[in-house]
Amino acid sequence: MATNLVAQITEALAPSLVDRIASGLGLNKTATQKAIVAAIPGLLGALISYVSKPQGAAKLNDVVGKQEPGLLSSLANVVGGSGQKALIDQGSNALTSLLGRKMLSGLSSAVGQYAGIEESGSKNLMGLLGPVVLGVLGHEQRDRGLDASGLANLLTSQKDTVQAALPSGFSKYLGQAGVLDEMTQAATTTVSHASDGAASSSWTRWLWILALLALAIIAWRFLSTPDQTAEVPSPQIEAPYASMLQQLKGVKVGDVDIGELATSAVNNVQSSLRDVKDEATAKAALPKLNEATSQFGQLTSLLDQMPPETRKTVADVFAAIRPTLNQLLEKALAIPGVGTVIKPAADAIRAKLDALAKI
Repeated sequence: MATNLVAQITEALAPSLVDRIASGLGLNKTATQKAIVAAIPGLLGALISYVSKPQGAAKLNDVVGKQEPGLLSSLANVVGGSGQKALIDQGSNALTSLLGRKMLSGLSSAVGQYAGIEESGSKNLMGLLGPVVLGVLGHEQRDRGLDASGLANLLTSQKDTVQAALPSGFSKYLGQAGVLDEMTQAATTTVSHASDGAASSSWTRWLWILALLALAIIAWRFLSTPDQTAEVPSPQIEAPYASMLQQLKGVKVGDVDIGELATSAVNNVQSSLRDVKDEATAKAALPKLNEATSQFGQLTSLLDQMPPETRKTVADVFAAIRPTLNQLLEKALAIPGVGTVIKPAADAIRAKLDALAKI
């Protein structure tokens, strides 16, 4: 199965861990989840740009190689505890050494504005996510025996997946924060170095691709009108979902609106799969599917906090909805070229639906 770094990092950030991160940083859970969905492809995109720089691949290989192998499995014990600040500092320092203070600050600002999180909270979140992203890269590095060139090739192979995973509307904040300009400069500068004969022909092709992508982004920014950069509202839930989900309207656990979260999750699955017909459209559907996975995960993490009557209502609703959602997923998975792209997300969604449908 093809490697999907976005999916791997998302899976490492289990719903219970996301809850701990939000609590440990004093952030709203929903805003934290929204920030993470944007930050993962944002960080990977910045690293893809970074390895295109002279010595970038070697430096990344060195930093990744120094990551503690067991860090990912111990994150839940660190977040919210006495070691949290040290982990944030470690992640921030590692990312700064790679991306530079300006790039990291711009990326943190874009994530914070997109998710509605204050600057200090966004910076701390990026510091915590740094070890997760680098830890997943470290796992791939050790598992495959990758050298600097192999690690760089792995990252650049994720270009389409990362681009597809960027949430709608996030690019606007990246542009406002100057991150797109930084990526553009990195790509175009390195193409100049490569054209002098310092890189192989295959690597040079990748750099030209990055440069063209950067120029396309700049063209989009200057040609788009303000109205075009606004986020498009999600389509309304269609029958038979709407009437079933109405049973959860107004139900809350703490500060989480269960009805709103469930409706958004189901809507993300439905709307993302509606236009899937090949590999390209499957990649475009991944951001919403990954977001739905996290939302369903958040719902399952709240089951134990629900009164018996509320939990039974949730189970009844999802027992009724699950067959139709499973049919949508199966139909998409059967399309040639689609299964390898969305199967990890589809399997995660089905597992969460099974858990939610149980009393």
